[in-house]
Formats: sequence, C-alpha cells, structure tokens
Amino acid sequence: MRRKKIQRQIIKIFYRLGIYIDIEFFPSVEKVYHRISPKPDQKQIAELEKICSAVSAGKDHKYYNQLLQKFIPSWDMKIQKAEFLGEGLWSGFNSYRKIEFQGNQEFEKLFDSNSNVLNKLLWLEKHIFPLLKNKIKSPEILRFYKGKILSLAYFEFINSPPIPVKKGENPAIKISKYLYEFSLQTDFSKLNPPNYLTDFKNHSRYKMWNEKAKKELSNQDISADFIEEKISSGKKILTHGDLKDLNLFEDGNIIDWDEAGIYPTGMEQAFIYTRNILHYDLVEISPLDWISKHFKTIIPQQDWKIFNLSFTYFLFVFAFEKLNEEKYKSMKENILNHLKSY
Repeated sequence: MRRKKIQRQIIKIFYRLGIYIDIEFFPSVEKVYHRISPKPDQKQIAELEKICSAVSAGKDHKYYNQLLQKFIPSWDMKIQKAEFLGEGLWSGFNSYRKIEFQGNQEFEKLFDSNSNVLNKLLWLEKHIFPLLKNKIKSPEILRFYKGKILSLAYFEFINSPPIPVKKGENPAIKISKYLYEFSLQTDFSKLNPPNYLTDFKNHSRYKMWNEKAKKELSNQDISADFIEEKISSGKKILTHGDLKDLNLFEDGNIIDWDEAGIYPTGMEQAFIYTRNILHYDLVEISPLDWISKHFKTIIPQQDWKIFNLSFTYFLFVFAFEKLNEEKYKSMKENILNHLKSY
C-alpha cells in the first residue's frame, strides 16, 4: 500500500512538470528470470542492460549478486566487499565493480555471452599480450565464468589514476605507433586468429555509422565498397580500437580491449582523431595535416597511400555525426574531396 502511495506521488510530481512516467517496481530476480528467459537472446540482453544499469545506480549489491547467480550458475564467489564504478558512464551493462576477494582487489566486468568479446580478450591474453609485455601493460584476466546469456570476468585492479580528461591524444599516438611497428614484425597468420578478430566490420563505431556514411558517400559518387576492398588489401595492424583518456592510465596500463582486432592500417588513428580531438572540439590542424605530422615518418613510403586512404575513410565513418555539425562543414568537404581523389 505504501509503495503504491509513493508511486502516485512521484507520478503526480512529474505530471505537474509536464512529464508522463510509468513506474514499475523492481520484481524479484526469480520473476525477472522467468519473464525474460523465454525471449530471444538479444532481447534478454537488452532488458538485462537496463536492469543492471538501474541496480548499479541504486548500489544494490545483494540484488546484483542474486542476478549473477541466476544467470551464471557456475558463479559461486564469496565476495568480501564490492563497489560499483563508472557512475555517469554508459557502456554495455554499466555495472562495473571493484571487489575484494580473498584479500585482493579485483575488477569485475559483465559480458554478453554471444558477443565474442570475452573470447577475444582470452585469445589476446594467450597469444598477444605476452609478446607486448615489455612495452604495453594490461591487467591480467584472473578468472571468468560463462553462462548462456551472461559471462563474467575478473581482472587485476589498477590503483593508478587514469590520465586526465582530454589528455588522451599524445599517449594514444605513442601507443598506436608501437602497435604499428610491432605488427610489422609479427606474422599474425601463424597465430591463427579467429575471424571475429580480423573483420573490422565488428568494430562498434563502424557498425553504428557505416550505413549513413556509405549512403552519403554514394550520393557523392564515392564507392565505399571499392575503398574497403582497397584498404583490405593493405597491411593488417594490431589495433586497440578504443584508445582514449578513460582507457589509459598514468602507470602505463591500457584497459578495455573489447574493440581490438587485427584491422586495416590507419583505422586506429581514425579513432584516435575522432575520440580524442573531434569529440572534445580540440581541433588545431586538419586531420590530413595531423596524420602527416604524426605518422608519415614511421609509415614506409610504399604503404603511405593505403594508410592515408584508410585513415580518411574510417575517419569519415567514425566521425560521421560530428562532421555534420556546421562548424566542421569545411573539414567534411576536404575529407570527401580527398576520398574522391582515390
């Protein structure tokens, strides 16, 4: 009765503000499971993302643990302390936690079992990270649990602070240069990488904007298919795919390899420019001048044309929304003219 009264009061307050809301009190974990488990996997994931985000905002660890136990039956950890992290950020389940287990701090992250992201991280940990140890530091996966819909992984916890907001450009450039040089010396074919690691179309930002970008390119008589075929014939580079201030730490650690892959040359740099410069409106020089300034000296002359084309094409896709802002109209025109020149 009291819950219903509170519900009516909340609805009344929002109504006076001209906002209609429909309040639904949280059901038990059992009810959630029986309600959504008959649905297709992706619909279950969509609902669980909303639930996990709300539970995280409410800092309800008891409910969250019950949810994990229900959807990941093999999960049986006795966590001593837990703290939700990343308040105000939206990414997947939005329910990252710092936990204490057997006296050690660990980072807990939830995954969609059907996304191949956890499989990717496990493959990188086995085949790539040992080769990067001297130059690139990433937290080790300590253990993982897999369920039909949800999977859970625990990583070493990084106590170092991330680099300051809006200061990701230079560290990201440095890392991308090392990954480029590392890739030139590594025969990835001998490692037999799975297909989901070599198809750049799996990158979430590509999936988000490629249809709209390709439509506009077609209107400009530019063939995206031709460009993609051309850049796919070039070198393949170990690509982090999400180099930004939030993922780079003062002690040199790099986290969140979810977008990583062995992708076309120039793709990494397109993301760096999009996320660390355009995203924050920190443009000082044009992207074509920027790529020449920072990378022309390390890219072999015979590879520069493909590198430059790939950078420009992925920049147009990744930054599609930003490039349609009025202040970037001339930049967009220059990018389109550059693509036409190929």
